[in-house]
Amino acid sequence: MFVVHQAIKLEVLERFRLVAGLGGIDRVISTVGIIDSEEIPDMLSSVRVGEFLITNFLIIRNQPEMIVEYIRTMIDCQAACLAIKAVYYDDIPKEAIALANKHHFPVFVFDETYIDTLVIEINRAINYQDHKAHQRILVDQLLEAHLNDFRVRELAKELNRSFKNNYIVYFIKEKNLVDNEHKHLFSINHLAQLIGEHGFSIKYKEGYLVVATYEQGEKESLDELTDALLRSAGVDTHQFITGRSDVKKDLGRLGKAIYESFYAIEYARLSKIDSAQFNEIGVYQLLMPLSNDSWVHSFYKDNINKLIDYDQIHGTDLLETAIKFIENDGDIQQTAHDMFQHTNTVRYRLKKIANIMGEDQLKGMAYEILAMVIRLYLVNK
Repeated sequence: MFVVHQAIKLEVLERFRLVAGLGGIDRVISTVGIIDSEEIPDMLSSVRVGEFLITNFLIIRNQPEMIVEYIRTMIDCQAACLAIKAVYYDDIPKEAIALANKHHFPVFVFDETYIDTLVIEINRAINYQDHKAHQRILVDQLLEAHLNDFRVRELAKELNRSFKNNYIVYFIKEKNLVDNEHKHLFSINHLAQLIGEHGFSIKYKEGYLVVATYEQGEKESLDELTDALLRSAGVDTHQFITGRSDVKKDLGRLGKAIYESFYAIEYARLSKIDSAQFNEIGVYQLLMPLSNDSWVHSFYKDNINKLIDYDQIHGTDLLETAIKFIENDGDIQQTAHDMFQHTNTVRYRLKKIANIMGEDQLKGMAYEILAMVIRLYLVNK
């Protein structure tokens, strides 16, 4: 999807001046067209929804009062915006500006730039966005359940026919920084150049998905090499958090590798660290894929709600105690220290937690079940 505010960032549009319709810069551009000798009745059948219209208003060069009618027709046809080359008109009538503002219809004025050049560059940008949209659909399909390895390989080759069989997948998200002290320039296009023709990178959902592929034995350490490439592209640990898959040797496992990068970055977020690799996240390799299962969700939710309800009724901190206890791997002394409580207080609370969850149902696995419930709670929080 290509929108007006993206278009005006193109270098070829740098001399464009917005004179009306600021509220419509999120309008979607579907195509680009020129209004040359078309009269208003012709436009009703020729202008397409989402069209980026360009004109010098040659046809009404001595009729400035007609500009408002042309803009009205463009609005009725649901065009995306209008760009007027300042050949015959430097100023737009106030009535036309008021109409465009009322309907949030962006109107630009420009000079010097060739109209043919604008058409070529805007069409190129639209096609690029369409291509990226198709690639995102392919990634969505790779993440569908129950795909066999053959179908995954087909989708992988559709993403990039130059993929090699050895690869690693990264998912990168920008941190929510309060200030700009550590802000660095990052460009997904620069990263794509560094990854090379055998790789793949795209803005996906709320982050950036990167696939780096290599021939077997071509590189001694895929993860170290790709880490270096990410740093070169501006992926700084002060600004970004990263999750990476294990190294794979079969494109039929690409969907799984993408999921691994997602789970790794969620673990990094949960653990408040800058990066994580899937094979290093321990029991979360199991818990994260299961966290959205309806049975698993019901199990942890039923138990966690018992603690939440008890805390709300009695004004206690049993859930916080349980979280600290599990985060400290069952260390009562460390939990007491973190919560500024006596160890006996923590022991009493843990006993109360076991009672609330139902000691007779825990069957000697009180810690294991509590740990699973708390970790699933934190994953879904």
